[in-house]
Amino acid sequence: MHVRERFATKGYVVFYGAVHDDTINVWRSIARQTDGWFYDEMNDGFFGFFDDEANMTEERVRVKVVLPDQDARGMSRLLKRFYRTIFPDASAHNWHLIMTPAGTEDQPPRREFLTVPLGADIMDTSALPGSIVVASNDDTCFYAYGWNERFALRSNRKLLELNKGDIVLFSGDFILAPVGYDTNNICLHAYLDSPFYDRPDDHRPTVVTEIDDTRGIDDPSCIVWNSTFKGTPLSLRRHLNRSHGIRFQRAARHLEP
Repeated sequence: MHVRERFATKGYVVFYGAVHDDTINVWRSIARQTDGWFYDEMNDGFFGFFDDEANMTEERVRVKVVLPDQDARGMSRLLKRFYRTIFPDASAHNWHLIMTPAGTEDQPPRREFLTVPLGADIMDTSALPGSIVVASNDDTCFYAYGWNERFALRSNRKLLELNKGDIVLFSGDFILAPVGYDTNNICLHAYLDSPFYDRPDDHRPTVVTEIDDTRGIDDPSCIVWNSTFKGTPLSLRRHLNRSHGIRFQRAARHLEP
């Protein structure tokens, strides 16, 4: 499949081995020489519409640091031939090093942008600013849920695995979740700004509700929201009847003449 067709279908595309190991090692060394690490922040709530700072939450897991201007410009020049393949009019801005400390758990799904701007083609995956991520470790992973979705459905979740030097480009409304690691993991991230979208300087990703739609119909768990009851099919039926007022009608029997 052509790389642009793959991006339009899946919402992301990977360029394997795009950056040489020596270059990655130089970029990783910046992390040891740079101060000013801070916790990442996300919008937390229903579709990310907020009125006050109380709705801004810190991840308190991943930390990031802004790259010096000279290094950021060098990265943009080196990687332009990759991201301009998908985002012809984009420019890479706001380069950060993002570190996930050892021992962290999987993080909640999130997306960068919610809606395509008025006047743009809703099916144009480059109408929104995209993201570029460069892996500086082997086994850099994300859970990928897809794009153009309101919720993160567990049945859509796929593990996206990258190695050192791989690059992945995401569409602006792609839903992903960083995974936890046993060792420190560092990647590089930048926004691929679109001329159709004015990204605010204080932009933050938005948490997306994950729905587990993979449970089988014979799963003996209560179907009522926030209920922890589990049991046999018979005890579950009784629980639903007595505790939640849910009654089941027996199927009509068809009698042979």
